[in-house]
Amino acid sequence: MKYNKLLMFALMAVLLSASVAAIGVTPGRTTILFEPNAKQTLGFDILNDQHKDVRVKLTIDGDAEGVEVNLVQDIIKFKDDEERKHVDYELKLPKSFETPGTKEIRIAITEMPDEKSDKPITVNAMVGVITQVRIRVPTEGKYLTVESLEISEGGEGEYATFLLPVTNIGTEKISKASAKVSIFDLENKLIATVSTQEESLDAARRTLLKAVWQANVKPGKYFAVANVAYDGKSAKAEKNFNVGKIKLDIVEMYAKNFRLGGIAKMDVKVKSNWNEILKVFGELFIKTTSMDPIASVKTSTEDVKPNSEQVLSAYWDTTGIKEGKYYITLRINYADGQYIEKQFETLLSLNSMEFSAMGATGQVVAGSSSNKGLTIIIIIILVISNVVWFIRAKRRKKDSL
Repeated sequence: MKYNKLLMFALMAVLLSASVAAIGVTPGRTTILFEPNAKQTLGFDILNDQHKDVRVKLTIDGDAEGVEVNLVQDIIKFKDDEERKHVDYELKLPKSFETPGTKEIRIAITEMPDEKSDKPITVNAMVGVITQVRIRVPTEGKYLTVESLEISEGGEGEYATFLLPVTNIGTEKISKASAKVSIFDLENKLIATVSTQEESLDAARRTLLKAVWQANVKPGKYFAVANVAYDGKSAKAEKNFNVGKIKLDIVEMYAKNFRLGGIAKMDVKVKSNWNEILKVFGELFIKTTSMDPIASVKTSTEDVKPNSEQVLSAYWDTTGIKEGKYYITLRINYADGQYIEKQFETLLSLNSMEFSAMGATGQVVAGSSSNKGLTIIIIIILVISNVVWFIRAKRRKKDSL
């Protein structure tokens, strides 16, 4: 049996790693309650998803010692016009099991090589799926199991729902069962505690305990611990969950001390709303006004601290680049494959590099301090001109009277 288990686990790994499955199975899992010496007829459907001529082999394994599984046949043939086939099998249970708990039988449905093919059979060529039978063996007295802690996540200020499917796998009725769910932050600080309703469970019965919490916290990762109390005993389940989604904003992009023909240092300021450190880097794709690519550069990779800002720096060699307008697509990568993009219109002159976010109502930032001074001077001149015009207009009006 030990050798068979190792073989089965290896087979499962191959089956689960197959990139394209030609066959499927439904249901994927069936659960029954143990009865001494019982006989049950169960079944499943094999699906020929790709509508092809194929043979499949059925293999049985598991940790349910003493259980007999009788299949009518262990090799099944499909024609290309056959979409599914139903398979019935008989399950014979023993008089007893040495230990209580959940026992499992696994039936692997594996695609076999083409009979007409002269290619050698390889493990990598095998494609298959697995259907499971779980047998719940009761424990003497009162015994409750928590199958899982399911969490329906909400955004900031919204409601998160905690679901606890529990089963009485004992031989006696449980009079009272309820749970308290404690929510912790990443520093293990208790944020809140909520309670479920109270239920009673007969032997071999299942129920759902439910608690609701309004997430008046900042977006980020949190940790829930559910403690279930029942007739003087307890069970426990725990799980990580998120409030809201990771959000990273591009605050601004700027360049200081720019000189055309030299190495341009471009800084990008980003801001995180998340409650843990994010590893972030940026990519800049630079194009002409006709959208021809001329350069692509990467920023440094930085750790953005929780709910804070961070600057990423990139360097662009502008040797041979002419003055004028260019387009930059800025992509900020974070959190294992997530990214945000923003497009900038970029104006290059001999001593300045100005960025304007495309679609924005105004300029994001000017690139050089000398240009900032020029802008201020122009504004002052315009203000003075307006004041002079207003005074003259007022005098003309007074003279006319």
